[in-house]
Amino acid sequence: MVNHRTEEEATIVIDVGSSSAKAGFSGEDMPRAVCPSVAEDLHLSAEELSTYRARRPESRECYLEYGNTGKDDEAVAAGDHPVRRGVLRDIDEMEKLMDNLFNFELAAYAGAHTPVLMVEPPLNERSQRQEMAAMMFETFKVPALSVCNSSVLALFASGRTRGLALEVGGGVAHAVPVFEGFALNHAVLRLEGAGQDITNRLKGLLEERGHHLPFDTVRDVKESLCYIPTDRGVAPGEDEYELPDGNTVTLDSECRSQAAELIFNPDAGGKDFAARATDGGLASMVMQSISMCDKDINPDLLGSVVVAGGTTMMAGFVERLQDDLDRVSPPGAPMMASVIPHPTSHEPGYNAQRKHAPWIGGSMLASLSPFKQLQVTRQEYEDSGESIIHRIFL
Repeated sequence: MVNHRTEEEATIVIDVGSSSAKAGFSGEDMPRAVCPSVAEDLHLSAEELSTYRARRPESRECYLEYGNTGKDDEAVAAGDHPVRRGVLRDIDEMEKLMDNLFNFELAAYAGAHTPVLMVEPPLNERSQRQEMAAMMFETFKVPALSVCNSSVLALFASGRTRGLALEVGGGVAHAVPVFEGFALNHAVLRLEGAGQDITNRLKGLLEERGHHLPFDTVRDVKESLCYIPTDRGVAPGEDEYELPDGNTVTLDSECRSQAAELIFNPDAGGKDFAARATDGGLASMVMQSISMCDKDINPDLLGSVVVAGGTTMMAGFVERLQDDLDRVSPPGAPMMASVIPHPTSHEPGYNAQRKHAPWIGGSMLASLSPFKQLQVTRQEYEDSGESIIHRIFL
């Protein structure tokens, strides 16, 4: 993607998830800022801000709901998560987060002349969309705002307008069929199980082996050493993780492989988790979602099951999903499901991008000349009120 626009001509693209927030300018290949989606009161000098950026992680999963945290975990969180399980829970905390993104991360206050594209999760409630619009227009004085579905943008980032987007992030997973650039909301399925649940499961496995680590450390262990078991090749053996104090923790093969099993097989997560997974694991969700759509478009959906989100970056994710889809595909299906990126023939340019796919799709969309038709201006908002944000929604 080549950026031919100056920052003054570009649109600010913002994607706030359950564990990380991405922000940057349209026309750019990757977000300029990727930071934990927690609300913090930042009052930092330029030098302090540089140090803060160098030390912080890209994401911080929400662990407070599990009730198994200690003093180390309490010290990690300098703020709260305004978005939990993909749902906006606290508009005041979101305002703090947005202020940090505009002023500290982008160093470009949006109010003067820069339109904003907000990425929102599938099935977002109208009231939450209106709250976001009110905050953007009234607090940050943006000149124009557009709101776009994250799954539609993830598919767009892969170069498609038809297919099924499977987003697996920090707090929630969605299976969203998309046809000609529009999400088919009647067939959207949701699993309240994603990255933070894998981390919590790994934390339990480590504690069974006598290792009591802070939640954020366990998250890094997960991202460094855990993998998803498949029927392909030889499973990796045990490995070591070096802690900040120099000590090491040894993870056996079972510990490395079983933490993520629950998103594919909810029974592996225990009774409480299985009770939340009413539509089964990821492969079952995908096939059920497709079956709820018109049969005429099933081939388009089956042929492009596009995965997106940080959790899909785990080793073995794409291979396991493809294997499970092959197993659950019903007899007589018009074609076998095909996961993008494909496990063996890699999708050019999309493999590494899928972690930030919705943001990248938003950057691409906002670079197109027809994008202005998807914007609501501040004048239109003042004339018509909050509800106008529903008129132009992708």
